[in-house]
Amino acid sequence: MNPHDEAVAFRTRFGAAASVVVRAPGRINLLGDHTDYTGGLVLPIAIDKAIRVLAAPSAHPRIRCHTRLLDVTLDFPIDIATCGQLPQWLRYVAGVAIVLRSRGVAPPGADLWIGGDLPVGAGLGSSAALEVGVALALLAISDADMPREEIAQLCRRAENEHAGAPCGIMDQMICLCAKANHAMRLDCTSLDHRAVPLNLPGATFVVIDSGV
Repeated sequence: MNPHDEAVAFRTRFGAAASVVVRAPGRINLLGDHTDYTGGLVLPIAIDKAIRVLAAPSAHPRIRCHTRLLDVTLDFPIDIATCGQLPQWLRYVAGVAIVLRSRGVAPPGADLWIGGDLPVGAGLGSSAALEVGVALALLAISDADMPREEIAQLCRRAENEHAGAPCGIMDQMICLCAKANHAMRLDCTSLDHRAVPLNLPGATFVVIDSGV
């Protein structure tokens, strides 16, 4: 579904236009597999596929979420404290709301429409892209901002503590801090990072499903 159709779908679903549109890309990693959650060095790049989150504030004290992938709309209260009873996909969303509130960001009621073209469950960082997309959308409708490195850490907390996935910080960092035509050299302990030019004329990175 293209961005225009997503905007139409948001209005159809929620009865109003989205005021915020966030694009959060997926990633591949060139060097350092399985070293991000052990605090090592990695060299990821963002890819051309992404999660898109459309959002608008609402008058009701709940966060309503529609996922195009499942064609399901569910909601939870804005002051939710734990999300263990929610479906797994919604825990990523609610977890982000919880960790933002722990930092003093109190999103109002909101409507979220989650779409995009990033394959889910394909090892391309879709969970981090979802977290980042939701975090940036909720920050925008809350008129709040914070450093991107801090947003990455909060999104990792949401995944670790509320979605139950013991991930590292790589996916969230590259999703938030990627630079076009560059990889990112990231120290997953210190979060020190710098852009590394990819001067590779004629080269293409291809992701192949090995079936394993």
